[in-house]
Amino acid sequence: MQLNILYVEDNKVNAIVMDKMLAQDNILIAETGKEALDIAQARKLDLILLDINLGKNQMDGCEVLRKLKELNITSTT
Repeated sequence: MQLNILYVEDNKVNAIVMDKMLAQDNILIAETGKEALDIAQARKLDLILLDINLGKNQMDGCEVLRKLKELNITSTT
């Protein structure tokens, strides 16, 4: 079964490594919190991997998670 995964990571090297590790799945990579929220609203996702530190003057991972919950995009099932 192929998963739709969103990986939110501002470090390009880490993003490349994760992309290679999850090559059998459909992985989307977002570099910013805003980009992650846009993708999450537009696509059906099975899994979101979220970096907590997304760079200076950027929305951090905790804020992204709060917004995902507000948008009712996350699920605990």
